[in-house]
Amino acid sequence: MSFETFRDILASGDKEAILKFIREANLVAGDKGFNFSDMYWLVADKDMFKEITNILRQRRIFDGLLWNYSLEHKDEQTLREVLQKHTEI
Repeated sequence: MSFETFRDILASGDKEAILKFIREANLVAGDKGFNFSDMYWLVADKDMFKEITNILRQRRIFDGLLWNYSLEHKDEQTLREVLQKHTEI
């Protein structure tokens, strides 16, 4: 299936397509209209939060608002990273 925009991928509900896009797309350049704010609702699910943050961590991409979900999910590793970023400022 071909998607025109990142929002199309999200709307499909296809978890693997979403994760594949996050793994492969140029997120910094905004491929297919990518915007972190479009997927915050998605990381309310702990499993998706873990998968997405792991992918982003491997790609060395950090989004503060996304990482803040570590509080909701009680994810110590990600919370440590949030606190570390705040001490770097």
